[in-house]
Amino acid sequence: MIPTLTILFFAMTALLVVSIGRCGRVRVVGGLPPGFRVITADLGRDTRMDSRGALLLRDNEWGITGKVDLLLRDVASRAAIPVEYKPAWQEFEPGRARPSHILQLAAALVLCQGDSRVGQSPPEGWIRYIDRRGTVVPGGEVHIPNTPEIRERVFAIVQRMRRALVTGEELHRDHRSVAKCRRCSVRNACDESVVA
Repeated sequence: MIPTLTILFFAMTALLVVSIGRCGRVRVVGGLPPGFRVITADLGRDTRMDSRGALLLRDNEWGITGKVDLLLRDVASRAAIPVEYKPAWQEFEPGRARPSHILQLAAALVLCQGDSRVGQSPPEGWIRYIDRRGTVVPGGEVHIPNTPEIRERVFAIVQRMRRALVTGEELHRDHRSVAKCRRCSVRNACDESVVA
């Protein structure tokens, strides 16, 4: 069995630190939407975005940190909008987002509110699904409203991980994705990997 702390580290990485499935490994060629400017970007080196240095966001109340692929400022309303880029999977349905991607974006929404450098609760966040060339696929921009329910999902996971640290409860893999396991930083130590 994997030690509980290793599993907790993996779970935080996968769900809250927003590092699994990073588009920083994928070329992003789309430009900024009109009326927005970049606050921070973590899109990797091969990008045509107006990229600034990546800002590590912190929410001290909940004890989470993470980087957002792109954090935009709406010039007119001054609202911050977190954006996550994801590869469009084979069965991608226009206008629909995967639950794990929504949860990752929910963590970004919490971080924007909790970090004093952003200091606001964004009205929404975006998930942009891109093809192998790095362009957003048709119907690939999904806007997720920032609701109390979506933030509560993040808080529930954080509370479960904290409880597991105290009780010694083991947390287990919650997916069957070969791609996720291949990219996982603790795959070699994991006896639950779906990679042969």
